[in-house]
Amino acid sequence: LVAVAWLGLLLFALGLALKQHWDLPEPGFLTVNQWGRWAPELWASLTQLGDTSVVFALLAPVLCRHPRMYIAWLAAVPVGGLASLLLKRGLDWPRPADVLPLDQLHVVGLVLNGRSFPSGRQ
Repeated sequence: LVAVAWLGLLLFALGLALKQHWDLPEPGFLTVNQWGRWAPELWASLTQLGDTSVVFALLAPVLCRHPRMYIAWLAAVPVGGLASLLLKRGLDWPRPADVLPLDQLHVVGLVLNGRSFPSGRQ
């Protein structure tokens, strides 16, 4: 589990470097974004899995059985929210709908504008 966390952190740093230095994500983003046209209900459901309340509901049986994990989760949520807020203000990346034509995007749910990264689901 620790190795997966380090791998995720490494991939995040690599993606951040690519975005900041070479500005590469548009072609890759558009490719992945078009996958949503194949099964929109699946992508909408996967999007909901990142919502804090859904995660809590899914983890509730485990958290009830392991109080230390519950305390850690309660501490991690506000820390993660604060980190997300600070990164969002520091990076100030636009959302795709702000920089790409809407006819090129497949949007799940509402079209969002404003700061993009990181989302609360990060």
